[in-house]
Amino acid sequence: MIAFLKGSLYSVQADAVVLDVNGVGYRVYVPVGVVQRLPQIGAGVVLYTHMQSREDGISLFGFDTEEALEMFRLLLGVSGVGPKGALGILSAITPENFSAAVMTDNIAAITRAPGVGKKTAQRIILELKDRMKKFKPASWPESYVPADTGEAADAVEALVGLGYTPAEALRAVHEASKEADADGGLPDLIKMSLRRLSAAKAYI
Repeated sequence: MIAFLKGSLYSVQADAVVLDVNGVGYRVYVPVGVVQRLPQIGAGVVLYTHMQSREDGISLFGFDTEEALEMFRLLLGVSGVGPKGALGILSAITPENFSAAVMTDNIAAITRAPGVGKKTAQRIILELKDRMKKFKPASWPESYVPADTGEAADAVEALVGLGYTPAEALRAVHEASKEADADGGLPDLIKMSLRRLSAAKAYI
C-alpha cells in the first residue's frame, strides 16, 4: 500500500492532481479543498494516500492531512459509501465541518454532498458519531454533549454560515443553550449565541 506520495506538482485537474515522484507521474484524486490549497506547478507536495484496487484498475485518493485521510477511510466503512461518494462528501464539506456535523447530528450539512440523501447521512452519523470524538478540536468545551434534537445543530450551522468556525459555533451554542428560553426556539438560541461570540471578540 502507498501511504503517502512526496513529489513535485506536475498538473492539476478538476478532481485530481498528477505528482511527479522521481520521474513517475501519479494521478491522485483529491477533494476540491485540496485543489484550492495547492501551490504552483513544480512546487513540492506531500499527499497522504489511500489506494483502491479493482478489476478495472488501481486508483489513488489523496489528502493534505492525515486526519482527512482517516475520515475518508472511516466513510468507506459505512455501508453504501464508496470512494467517490466519500471524496464527494469531503469536497462538499471540510473535514473539520464534517466532524462537527456528525457530532451535532447535522444531516443537512452532510446531504449537501452530491448523491448523499437523508438516509445515507443518517447512517453516516449513526455509524461514525463515536469515532468522530477523536477529531474534536481542543477548543471544544470538554463538557460538550451533542444535542439529540436538530435545533442545536441548526444553530451551529447558521453560525458557521456567518463565518464562525465550527469550534466557535459549538462553544457558543453550548453556552447559550443553558440560558436560552425554550419558548424562544431557534431564533433565540442563535441570538444568544451571537451575543456570546460578539462579547468574546470584544476581549481580543
